[in-house]
Amino acid sequence: RPGPTGDTVTVTTDQGVMLQAELIVAPREGPRTLKLAQVIRNGQVLREFALGGKPQATITLADTPGKSSWYILRVVASDGDQAYTNPIWVEVR
Repeated sequence: RPGPTGDTVTVTTDQGVMLQAELIVAPREGPRTLKLAQVIRNGQVLREFALGGKPQATITLADTPGKSSWYILRVVASDGDQAYTNPIWVEVR
């Protein structure tokens, strides 16, 4: 269910989730590129993706949280600017 602070997905205990994000850096004062992306679950870095200075990238990660959790994505541009997503809440039943 969507909300102002992210979406909620409900899964069963043995079900996994597939996280996928399309990343595109918007030029500001000249061209910028993507340095890295981190998938963060419950405040801990689950996986880090080196993006190698590309202007766009797609990242995909499968995970089985085992318990109710939240995920966010942190993206760092080559100039150090950062962006964060709203959380995705995964409710495990």
